[in-house]
Amino acid sequence: MKFKDRLIPLAPLLCVVIGSGCVIDHEIPMSEVECSLDFSSHPRNNTYQAVVDKYVDEGLPGLVVLVNTPDDGLWIGAAGFADIENQIPMNPRHLHHGASVAKTYTSVVVFQLAEEGKIDLDEPISTYLPPSVTDSVTNGSRITVGELLNHTSGIPDVFGIEFIMDAFNDPFKERDTYDLLSYVYGQPAAFEPGTGYVYSDANYILLSLIIDRLEGDHKVEFNERIFVPLSLNNTLYHNGDYPEPQGLVNSYWDRYSDGNIENYSDFQIYLTELIPGSDGVIADAQDFASFIQAVGKSRIVSDSSLALMTDWVPFLDSDSLYGYGMGLASVKSEYGTWIGHSGSHIGSAAMVYYLPEEDITVVTLTNTGSFFSYTIQKLFYYDLWNEIEKAVFED
Repeated sequence: MKFKDRLIPLAPLLCVVIGSGCVIDHEIPMSEVECSLDFSSHPRNNTYQAVVDKYVDEGLPGLVVLVNTPDDGLWIGAAGFADIENQIPMNPRHLHHGASVAKTYTSVVVFQLAEEGKIDLDEPISTYLPPSVTDSVTNGSRITVGELLNHTSGIPDVFGIEFIMDAFNDPFKERDTYDLLSYVYGQPAAFEPGTGYVYSDANYILLSLIIDRLEGDHKVEFNERIFVPLSLNNTLYHNGDYPEPQGLVNSYWDRYSDGNIENYSDFQIYLTELIPGSDGVIADAQDFASFIQAVGKSRIVSDSSLALMTDWVPFLDSDSLYGYGMGLASVKSEYGTWIGHSGSHIGSAAMVYYLPEEDITVVTLTNTGSFFSYTIQKLFYYDLWNEIEKAVFED
């Protein structure tokens, strides 16, 4: 059965956002960003906060963790610094770079367009993109929209060694989307379309261009199809005072994995603004949580779309703890299968996940990058996640 035969349009939109958050005034300095969120009476406040404090002590410059469960409700905690140089403490309402979490937003818009009959996931991308693009990508006339969504296109990643060297040698050079794609033009495919899996940001850059060609501007579609209906008032993507709004944390990187943290905020902002579709969403923890919960409960895509988004790629090891579908990733544990997306950048890292079986949402955000740092990768994506998960389920 083809993808389009499994799609059913979304029923009338019913939006429920978690908690009762407050809107950040992006005109005020980061040092003054605050909100009257008091979780001291939460039954697991001390347990959760102890975990957050621990991982800042172990090397994360700043950290925000959100947990929302049916039994205990919403909890958000923070530790460390949003701005080390000026000693500004991290606040639960500070804004963070989501990095690759943006792929899920792009996927949601693509599925909404598919439900409306504007995109056929089984069609080759050459149906929607000009020959100047598809003729430059190996197998560009045969790769389908669905294969972009689940990274089975065979297109190599834009961010290989050539781009990394160019970016560091000339870090603020004026570049556009097509300059980014030029790094994969003419490159050999990793495999024939649909016969393997390789995670590639190029796939989602191309998807953003498809939305542009169909609707005019994918940035506007993000706002009108996601941010406004879900009241995500603390989310930015090429709108408002993006990419450097007040309330955005600084970005730090342990470039040599030697414990020497450097401020890479300008370069992080440059890359965030540069990369469409696969990166670029800036939000606070509660907005990230509201978004992934809406996805997981089929509030902004239909049940049939969500089924495709969570149809994990068969080429991945079935015994792996991780899977990938069409814009959603999975994390398996003894407690169930979390769905959502992680983000990894030069000066930020994020995990935004929802556990459908238990109706539990967990978001973790830090303002340091995991690029080339196994220490940060292990600390943030494995140790912290496992400890928070344990704290959620165990007394």
